[in-house]
Amino acid sequence: MDVLDRFENNRLPDVVALDFLVAVKLGDVSRAERILATAGGAALVNLGQPLQASEKYPPQYLFARFMLATYRSEPPRQFLLDEAAQLLARTGPRQHLLLGAIYNALLEPHIRQGRLAEAEDCALRALHHYDAAEAPYLSFFVHVHRAMMGLTTGNPREATECLSAAERSLEKTAFETVQEERFLALLRAGAAYETGEPQAMVDFVETEFSQFAFGELWPSIAALALAHGADALLQLRGQKAAMQFVDRWRLQLWRSRRFQLLIEQRDVAVRQGAQRWRDARTRLEGIATRIGRLWMDTAGDNLADLQDFEDIVQALLWLRQQALEAPRDAALPARLVALEANPRLALRQRICLQLWSVWVDRRQGRIAQARQRLARTLGVCATHQCNAPILEERSFLLPLLEDPQIMRGEMERVAIPRNLRSGAVAAFGAGPLSRQEWRALLLLVEGCSNKEIAREMVVSLPTVKFHLKNLFRKLAVSDRKSAVAAARNSSLI
Repeated sequence: MDVLDRFENNRLPDVVALDFLVAVKLGDVSRAERILATAGGAALVNLGQPLQASEKYPPQYLFARFMLATYRSEPPRQFLLDEAAQLLARTGPRQHLLLGAIYNALLEPHIRQGRLAEAEDCALRALHHYDAAEAPYLSFFVHVHRAMMGLTTGNPREATECLSAAERSLEKTAFETVQEERFLALLRAGAAYETGEPQAMVDFVETEFSQFAFGELWPSIAALALAHGADALLQLRGQKAAMQFVDRWRLQLWRSRRFQLLIEQRDVAVRQGAQRWRDARTRLEGIATRIGRLWMDTAGDNLADLQDFEDIVQALLWLRQQALEAPRDAALPARLVALEANPRLALRQRICLQLWSVWVDRRQGRIAQARQRLARTLGVCATHQCNAPILEERSFLLPLLEDPQIMRGEMERVAIPRNLRSGAVAAFGAGPLSRQEWRALLLLVEGCSNKEIAREMVVSLPTVKFHLKNLFRKLAVSDRKSAVAAARNSSLI
C-alpha cells in the first residue's frame, strides 16, 4: 500500500493492475471492480457479456478482468476463456511475466470445472515462463496450486512432491515470505490429513489459521481449507468446534455466492458426520440449488453429466443422506453408479461413493458383492495413501468391519487404516446398540418426540416404544433425558 500511495495520481496500466490485485488480495472485490471500471470502463467488469473489440484494452486490464472472474460468483464462461486465448495470442513470446500470469490465472476456472488435465497444462506453461523470467516467487504459487490439485483429487504423495518444489522456490526468493510459509504449512497439514492424520490440520487451525487474510486464500484453496479444517476438527474436537470453524467463514461476507453455497454444504457435511442426520436433512433441503430431493429421485443417468463442482457436492450430500436413511431403497444403487460414472469426480469422492455402495449392498443382502467392493476400495486407499475418506465415512465403515459376514475371504487380508476407531465422534451402529436403537438415540439427541421418531424411521409408534425400551435397558436408564446423558458419558455420542 505504501508503494501504491506514491503512484496516487499515476493511472498507467501497470499501476492500475497492481492496485486491483491489492484490493482483491485484501478481500475487497467491490473496490477492485471500481478500480478496473474507473480505469477502463464498465464493460470490463460486466462478466455476463463478452468484450467488444478486446484488442483496444491494455493487456493488464484484460488480465485483471480475468482475475475478477475468479473471485466473482459467476461460473466460468467460454467467452472469458476465449478472451484469455486472444490475450495470449497478442502477447509477445518474450513477455514471460505476463504469459506466466495469464496461464496461472487460467488454473482456477479449469480446476473449478474439473478439467484437471487442462489445469496441469496451464501450470506447466506458467512454470516455463516464470522460470524464463527468473521469478521463483511466482513459480511458488503455481507449485502450490498443483499441490492443491493433488489434495482435492486424493493424491497426497503427488501433493507432497509439489510442496517440496514450492519450498525450493521460496528458498530462491530474496525477500521475507511469512505468509507464503503459512500456505506451505496449511497444505502440508492438508497432505497429512489426506493420509489419515488429522492432528496437523487441527494444530494449524487452532494456532496459525487466524493469521491468514481471508482474501489471500484463492477460491480453490479456501474451499480446501474449509473442508479439511472442518472435518479434522470434527474428528478430533467434535461438532461444536467444527461448526465454530465453519461459522468463522460465514462472517466473510465479501465471499461470492458460490463460496457461501460451499459453506452451507460444509455445514450439512459436519452435521452428517456428527450423526445429526435429521438436522442435516433439514439444512440440505433448505439449500437453494436445483439439486434437491425431487431432482435426485428422478435424476437417473443425469448424475453422470453434472459439471459444476457445487452440483456434484450437493448430489454427494444427498446420496450420503439417502444411504443412511433409506439403504434398502431399490433405486439407490443405480443413483450411486450413475454419479460414480461422472468423469469430473475426484478419486476421494469415488472412494466415498464406493463406501456408501458397500453399505447399501450389505443392507440389501448382497453380502459377497459388498465384501469384494469393500476390499477393493480399501486397497485403492492404501495404494494412493488416501485414507481421509475412510475416516470421514467411519459411520458407514465401522459397522461393516464388525460384521462377521463381511470380514471373511478377501477382507481377512486387507489392512485397516489406523485412527479409524479413535476420535471425538462415535461411529453410527458400532458398539452395543442395534442399528435401529442407534437411530432412535440420535433422534432423541435431536429432541424428537416419539411421533417424530416414528416418522423419521418409518415405523409405528409401538415399534418406537419397543426400540426405546431396549435402548433404556442397555444404557441402564429409565427416561429420555437420562438416556442422552448416559450415551454422552459412555462416549456413544
